Amino acid sequence: MAEDDDEELNELKRRQMEQFGSSYYNRKAQEQKLEEEKRNILRAILEPEARSRLDNLRIVRPELTNMIESQLIALYQQGRIERVSDEQLKALLYNLSSKQKSTSIHIQEK
Repeated sequence: MAEDDDEELNELKRRQMEQFGSSYYNRKAQEQKLEEEKRNILRAILEPEARSRLDNLRIVRPELTNMIESQLIALYQQGRIERVSDEQLKALLYNLSSKQKSTSIHIQEK
């Protein structure tokens, strides 16, 4: 009887592992598909110089780059932009950087 329980338990574990594995790979495939769609849209709306600038920015500020890409894609899907030049991207980056508050710490000795 204990052997039957062990076999059932092993079979249940095997099924759970298969299910977990397939859901993991499905999720990964879906993420890759979304990333490819994102790249295609950006390729369509960004001029080569702007795309290069954004790729360079990704090295230094990946979170900022993801935010900008998401905003550009949303604007494109809403029909508010068609093509983004390097100059337009620079202006957008300048506006974003000027809006960020600078934090400084002042130390006063007594």
